Amino acid sequence: MWSGIVNGFGWVMMRLYEFTQDYGLALIVFTLFTKLILLPFSAKSRKSMMKMTKFTPKMKELEAKYKDDKERYNLELQKLYKQEKVNPLSGCLWTLIPFPILIALYGVVRLPLSRMLHLSDAEVTAVAGALGVEYTSASATQLGLASSLAENLDAVKAALPDIADKLHAIDFSFLGLDMSVTPNYGLLNWYFLLPLISAGCAFLSTWVMQRMQGLPVNQQQSNKFMTLMGPIFSLWIGFSMPSAMSLYWIASSVFTTIQEVLLTLYYRKKLGILSPREQREEAKRAKAEEERREAEREERRRRLAEGGATPNRGAMSSKKYKQLKAQQAARQSESKNAPAAPEQTEEDGSVKDTE
Repeated sequence: MWSGIVNGFGWVMMRLYEFTQDYGLALIVFTLFTKLILLPFSAKSRKSMMKMTKFTPKMKELEAKYKDDKERYNLELQKLYKQEKVNPLSGCLWTLIPFPILIALYGVVRLPLSRMLHLSDAEVTAVAGALGVEYTSASATQLGLASSLAENLDAVKAALPDIADKLHAIDFSFLGLDMSVTPNYGLLNWYFLLPLISAGCAFLSTWVMQRMQGLPVNQQQSNKFMTLMGPIFSLWIGFSMPSAMSLYWIASSVFTTIQEVLLTLYYRKKLGILSPREQREEAKRAKAEEERREAEREERRRRLAEGGATPNRGAMSSKKYKQLKAQQAARQSESKNAPAAPEQTEEDGSVKDTE
């Protein structure tokens, strides 16, 4: 099965190379092609992660409520997952898919004659013999052999007429660089830049996604390892594999960033999730409202203290406040309904009924 997947990738790469006539461009289009194929799974993963972000406050409430009972907390958390129809692992599982693709693509890059031209081991050995190159196993790298074949294609076809129709020249150049060359960290040249650019793109992609998700500072600190793992892994790939793999990683990071930004914006609107900026503004408004209420409570306590009352140090409860207002309203009503005092005339001192 795995061999079939790798051969399928090789067939796609060969068709793209024939279409673009550029190995590097074919690799970039191949990367875009895989992103489009995996888009439904990426969308499902992003939706699950966005749902997790949406009910994070509920998780914090459960954590505060059952901080002394971990078993009850886990039980209530599972109920919350079931209620919200969220699988906490679904967002992580799909993020692992690019790694099998990377391994399969490496097989295509390392063995272009076997995977792209679909030559058997015996046919590859025959090509090597026609070129005067020693080749004993299909597990060896075929990049040098493929480059020699491209330079002597007509001669090899003449020497091997039975497989002449299967032989094609593959030019590994892209923007003046040979994508079959493995960069050397001890040699400063243009190839040295590819792993560095790859690591920078991986770091930028992770940074952008953290900003889009609006992770709290403490969670960002805990994700530092994940943030650095991508760049470190891309550096290892860049200096241990052909330059084509660095080009693939650069293209993958760029396409992934664009894809995840668009998916985040889409599900943020669909699920009614505030953006990080809107969350900060909402928090500021809530804080300002709480400060206003506290100022009002403090003002009521001051007025009661000036009136001779001895209120509690804490804020007046809403029940007591309503009782106080009711008492004041009752006294005002009694004063209004009381009969007016009779008036006394100045002439004879008699009382005059005002009614």
